[in-house]
Amino acid sequence: MAEFTSEQLSPLRAPIGATLLEKSHSIPPAFIATPLKDVESMEMGEIKNLYAKIVDERRKQGLDVGNEELMMSAFIQGEIEEPSYILQASTYITQFIENESKLFDSLSGLAFYTTEMRARVINAFSRMRAKGEVPSASFVVGDINRLKKMNIMYSKQQANRAIEVIGDVLRTVIEEELFSPDAEIFLGRMKQTGDEFIIIILGDDEAAKKITKRLKQRKWPTVPMRNQKTTRMDAVPVSLRIQEETIDNVLPDQDFGVLLNETIEKAEKEVDLTGHTRI
Repeated sequence: MAEFTSEQLSPLRAPIGATLLEKSHSIPPAFIATPLKDVESMEMGEIKNLYAKIVDERRKQGLDVGNEELMMSAFIQGEIEEPSYILQASTYITQFIENESKLFDSLSGLAFYTTEMRARVINAFSRMRAKGEVPSASFVVGDINRLKKMNIMYSKQQANRAIEVIGDVLRTVIEEELFSPDAEIFLGRMKQTGDEFIIIILGDDEAAKKITKRLKQRKWPTVPMRNQKTTRMDAVPVSLRIQEETIDNVLPDQDFGVLLNETIEKAEKEVDLTGHTRI
């Protein structure tokens, strides 16, 4: 299994809900939902630690945590009493969990490709560039085969199982693959009601090809679904058609955000129309 640093794989998370967030050694970025306890029942020490973890993770993602760090500093220096600090930290954690849960797909267990994920990709690219690197960006966009047909023949509820399977397969493929040590990987579902998924890899020129090859070699599962017309149980194959794209040698004066949008749009059109690989 590939080994990642806490910044490498972001955001690859399970649906959160009102649960304690924990660090994962095998599926970063830092926070994955664990069904341990609700925030309201946490010990004061747990609240302090979790608050510090969340602030640290958001800082690593290039997000503004100035107010949160000021509050932590004031508490350490004795300017805020513990009960007040715990109350504020608990409120922050609860709000954080509520906001984060909106970004995740309960079916696939993946993040949605929202403006926030896009911002995280751009921030990661900027961090790599600031280190003097010339990062490349590669993409794999996948579209579930025959999902609309599944919705009609078997019902939307049963077809949702295909989305669950795809989420599991993509997470497994990412975990199994060996990427460049400096690579950063983003995995998500494109739209809340859509059948497209996206993998974005920064800092590994061959990543898209490696992922595509692994997906092509994979034996895809079938999912049992009851045909609404015949009432029989069918073994329905679940698979993706995919398109890979790469951005090489981004010049200093080029806007990576614009290139990101253009490349993803191109991949989406290709996977929908022509030039796709059917797995």
